[in-house]
Amino acid sequence: MKKTYVTFGQGHFHNIMGQIFNPNTVAVIPCSDKDEGRALAFAIFGPKFSCEYHEEEFKQEHMQYFPEGQIIINEGKIIDANKVLREKECQKSQSK
Repeated sequence: MKKTYVTFGQGHFHNIMGQIFNPNTVAVIPCSDKDEGRALAFAIFGPKFSCEYHEEEFKQEHMQYFPEGQIIINEGKIIDANKVLREKECQKSQSK
């Protein structure tokens, strides 16, 4: 399983199941490829994030800028991101 890393800007705060995502954290989204990772980032956070990087683009040495560390999504602890994506796709198809 590959990973997409999501960073947040100064006005981007999310509370998902009690877990806080903010400019000091990096969300890690397991995914099958870059396109799925990007789609899941938008499905989970909407447009309120700064950047998303597929695993080969993200440099671990940049973690020094994110003092609260990485938060892994889709382990059943935070959120089932694939379920969120499926629900949003279903809502889109029903609204057409």
